[in-house]
Amino acid sequence: TAAPDFFSWTGLYVGADVGYAWGHDSTTEYFTATNTLTGLKWDYAPKGAIGGFYAGGNYQSGPIVLGLETDIEMAGIKGGFNDPALGGAGNTKIDWQGSLRGRAGVAAEKAMFYGTGGLAFANISHTYNNLVVGSVETTSAVRTGWTAGVGVEVAVTQNLLVRAEYRYADF
Repeated sequence: TAAPDFFSWTGLYVGADVGYAWGHDSTTEYFTATNTLTGLKWDYAPKGAIGGFYAGGNYQSGPIVLGLETDIEMAGIKGGFNDPALGGAGNTKIDWQGSLRGRAGVAAEKAMFYGTGGLAFANISHTYNNLVVGSVETTSAVRTGWTAGVGVEVAVTQNLLVRAEYRYADF
């Protein structure tokens, strides 16, 4: 008799991903010389495409799958505001982002449903233009935060998987 066809999620893996990101950002204006709040605040929604690579490893015991994954993605996430009536304009841009996360899932044959969470990091730059006095301020830094999400992976073959994942990140 033939051995039963059993798919195992245990092992190391690498892959590529493409996706779309959107978010919420805001800026509050201060007088630079005195650090006094002006009372002006703008909200805006940066968005854009992302794509990159991920790698990780899983261990399966029964239907439970535990793993660790990291990813790095180039990003074209941009957004901003322009309010000449109140004298402000600005933008936010994320050039790249990544994460280091744990994963916990439940395998159902060749599908796995999982939750994920951990450390998130991104290169974020902000530019603010005071249209009244003509000054421009830019800050750029690698920001850290956290991320959490859910996903599903399906094994097309023993070595080819497809997946869909939603993650929230807070920097």
